[in-house]
Amino acid sequence: MRKWSRVRDVRMTLLMVSVCMVCAGSAQSAEFRPYELPAGGQQKAVMQEQRAKPETGKVVDEKAYTDFQSSLAGMTPEKKSELRAYFSKKRDQAREQQEYRYYSRLIEILDKK
Repeated sequence: MRKWSRVRDVRMTLLMVSVCMVCAGSAQSAEFRPYELPAGGQQKAVMQEQRAKPETGKVVDEKAYTDFQSSLAGMTPEKKSELRAYFSKKRDQAREQQEYRYYSRLIEILDKK
């Protein structure tokens, strides 16, 4: 009786191994396709959201410039020159016009003091 149970165990093991190999092989051979949004309301909502985004960048409050100007009173000339060099570098690396204007304005404030 033990002989037959052993044969059955071997058969079951071979069956499980072959099923695993077939499943793994078919999963690896899947075709890659670009992802597409489902048709209908979701795609329209995404397109409307993309159109609704404003094209302008962040708007800087005037208080930020006045606070920066007041913080310059206690700074040493060396620290001011370091800030100017840093702001110039950031202005040159700016990707948006709003960012460029922001750093230009900070440099102007530094030059006035």
